[in-house]
Amino acid sequence: MKLMKQTLLYALFILTLNLSAARAEDETQVEVTKTPSFSWTQFELGATSAFQSGGFNTYSGIIRWTPEFHANNAWSFGLDLGFTDFKYSDATHALVLEYAASVRYSLGNWSLKALVGAQSWTSGPYHTYFMVGPEVAYTFDQPALKFINSVFVSYTPVLKSGYTVNEIAAGFGFKL
Repeated sequence: MKLMKQTLLYALFILTLNLSAARAEDETQVEVTKTPSFSWTQFELGATSAFQSGGFNTYSGIIRWTPEFHANNAWSFGLDLGFTDFKYSDATHALVLEYAASVRYSLGNWSLKALVGAQSWTSGPYHTYFMVGPEVAYTFDQPALKFINSVFVSYTPVLKSGYTVNEIAAGFGFKL
């Protein structure tokens, strides 16, 4: 678990250096200011893993509806409304509903998004838990395979009573 956290922190550090270098390059270019707009039909689809102390590890798919308000070229504000079906080792399932507010800072094709929200787990003790975490995404200039417009990696610690569930997700974004 410690190695996973160190790797994620290292990746975020490298991304920050790349964003800083890209910002320095962008400052020499004239950029057209984007007018405020909404993206209502943006989704993310991917794979997710959950790791917690005590040995519980599970893997699943995740789908999120991610509508956003684009204030300008750099800043976007939105929601992340997601669904996951985690399978426990005893073959039971936990449906997990995720809802969060997000702030995205974009620099060229790269973006860093911060999420703050909650997850409701629908098995065992039915509780809602606080979650917060970063997401790094790369947006393509032209959609790949005609509909994939981005790829993402996210880390979400979910703070349960007495322990933390560490979730890592990776996948792609698309618009309908």
